[in-house]
Amino acid sequence: MNQRARMRTLLLFSDAFSEAEISDMKNLYVIVLLMHLSALVSHGQCKHGHNFTHNYQNHVKLVRKLLEQKRYLTVSRGLYSHSDYPMCVRSRFESHALAGVIHKLHYYGQESKGKRRPGKRHTIRAFIEVKAEDVPVLHISAYLAGGNVDPRVSGRYDILYAANICFIVRTRKHGPLQCLLWRRAVATERQRVPCRDAFRKLCAGYRGHTFVYTKDRCPSGNAT
Repeated sequence: MNQRARMRTLLLFSDAFSEAEISDMKNLYVIVLLMHLSALVSHGQCKHGHNFTHNYQNHVKLVRKLLEQKRYLTVSRGLYSHSDYPMCVRSRFESHALAGVIHKLHYYGQESKGKRRPGKRHTIRAFIEVKAEDVPVLHISAYLAGGNVDPRVSGRYDILYAANICFIVRTRKHGPLQCLLWRRAVATERQRVPCRDAFRKLCAGYRGHTFVYTKDRCPSGNAT
């Protein structure tokens, strides 16, 4: 019975009840209607929340799978707020750790300020962990020879996007800002297009220095 029909029923029986009783019935009807609407809204919110949880879990699963493959991953595209950013970042799975994976990571420092050409090559070990916190998170702790953390390739990143061959992460609003597209080094053009499109969309709000991994810029690299 719809709302209009219910009100018609109340009016038809109005002669059988006092004015006070009719008022009480109308008030009760309003309360029941509000409870019904509240239940519908709550159901919608729960369903929406379930979808978000499912997406988060899917992001975590896909990123972990990529990190555990014995294929090189590259930072195919990056936006950096600071000028001293790493160039030509490549990383590959070495072993599992208690809560994550160990990668062997390579990158080039810049030859000199302002030139934006690869300089000294660095090879370091990185502990990488993927966690589902308030959002899916990627933690990278890359260690220099002396045991200190290398800040250029270490940090805590929110996972914004994940697919079978790539994922996109960005730092939060503290420290140097980065928005990065990690991708399998070897991929077809058809596979790369959705990753690039997602990067342009999700990293559009970042301003700063852009780096694109290409075989011309990166020794022994693969075009992206």
